[in-house]
Amino acid sequence: YIGNEYVSYHWDLRDNPFIPNHTAVLEEICRKKGLTMESALIQREYLGQIVYDTEALCYKEVKTYKGELPPDFIPDRVYIGVDFGFEDYNAVISVAANLSQKRAYVIREDKFNHASATQIVDKVKSHYDDAKNLVFKRNKDIELDRAITIYTDTNEKSIAYDMVQTYNLPVCCAYKYDKNMAIEQLADLLRTGVFSIIEGGELENETKFAVHPRDPDTDAILPGYDDDIYHPDAMDALLYISRQFFYEVGDPSGGQGEKVE
Repeated sequence: YIGNEYVSYHWDLRDNPFIPNHTAVLEEICRKKGLTMESALIQREYLGQIVYDTEALCYKEVKTYKGELPPDFIPDRVYIGVDFGFEDYNAVISVAANLSQKRAYVIREDKFNHASATQIVDKVKSHYDDAKNLVFKRNKDIELDRAITIYTDTNEKSIAYDMVQTYNLPVCCAYKYDKNMAIEQLADLLRTGVFSIIEGGELENETKFAVHPRDPDTDAILPGYDDDIYHPDAMDALLYISRQFFYEVGDPSGGQGEKVE
């Protein structure tokens, strides 16, 4: 920062005075790693470029809708996923599902930071109230007490306990085993349209930035999220919902959340 202006400096392998024949060196690196000069690893690590790695995106070709549920959609289940992030973002996601049709829509999403425990609980309660209104309007025969459940992150059990004791909300700690597999399965749900997310919403925005990590030596795409580049908080909340959804439609890859009492 000089005076009133920011100055940008750039340095990469080609500027190294101790590597006079940088083209030959780069070609040899590509040969050993089985890459081309256009590879994200070469562009990023050796040429100092900011590379948008579309090949490594976790969620591709996701199905979206404009926020108005189809008139023929009758939900028999609503899941509310909660990801706590006092150091990062908190996320609360609501999904309405029809289990017999294996069809689900995100109906509300909130992503926010610098919130107290009370503010987080108030946001979750607001989602719960909205869910009750939706289910009552669309499926009057359903038992509301059995239709809606909140699935929370497991790293702040005191907040989950407060939701139960203070507000009498139906809360479970989410099933979180084998996250890498869960990410792949959620990607399939979003790509095939079993889960539809809100067009232009927080979740769709996260799909544009969440990428898999790459092996630093081979540039191979690895499972999971590359949290050093971007961590998708809202997608984590949706992951909790997807594991329960799989469990309730009879898929063995799902997992039952643990009830908080």
